[in-house]
Amino acid sequence: MKFIKKKKNDDEVHSVYEIVSELFSSRLGIALGLPVLELKLVGEGLEMEYLPDSLEVNKISNLKQLQVSLPFEEWLLNIDLKEDHVRAKDGKGYIIDHGHTLLSWKPLYYVMQIIDKPVTRFKLWSDKESFYEGVEIINSIDCHSVKVLLNETLDEVHNFYPLNNDAYKDFMEISYKILQHRKKIIKNLFI
Repeated sequence: MKFIKKKKNDDEVHSVYEIVSELFSSRLGIALGLPVLELKLVGEGLEMEYLPDSLEVNKISNLKQLQVSLPFEEWLLNIDLKEDHVRAKDGKGYIIDHGHTLLSWKPLYYVMQIIDKPVTRFKLWSDKESFYEGVEIINSIDCHSVKVLLNETLDEVHNFYPLNNDAYKDFMEISYKILQHRKKIIKNLFI
């Protein structure tokens, strides 16, 4: 069964940023083999598989995959990772809701305050060994490939929900700088 996460109508620019962040995070996570849903951009927002179950750690088959995903969430500057954002279907857990990653819903002054700090409040049952395995997964992808994927995703969303030139440029430049910087320091963000 499919679920549509509708585009918010609150703040137009930040609503579009949220969609870009969600779609980009999905594509990047899938490319890295992490437990995120495949999202599809549709007229009303984002289409994804419906995940009916709350996660019960002892009933899932991919706990290790979730544990190594914590650095990914840190890399993306996901300030909204919480236990409710890990859902399950057919015994497999998935991390959902990447709408508050990168530049989305954060003023630049706040990004500057948190850029060098761990930001995830929920640790995905991770431990130091799993965290460092996740760091290696992140290090397996080069920055150029990440930039290309971010640009392609931003272009696709821009075709659905146009941004003005400044908003488009700001999102691309600042989000990419976040990714570059966080990748360099990611190994130091385990607490």
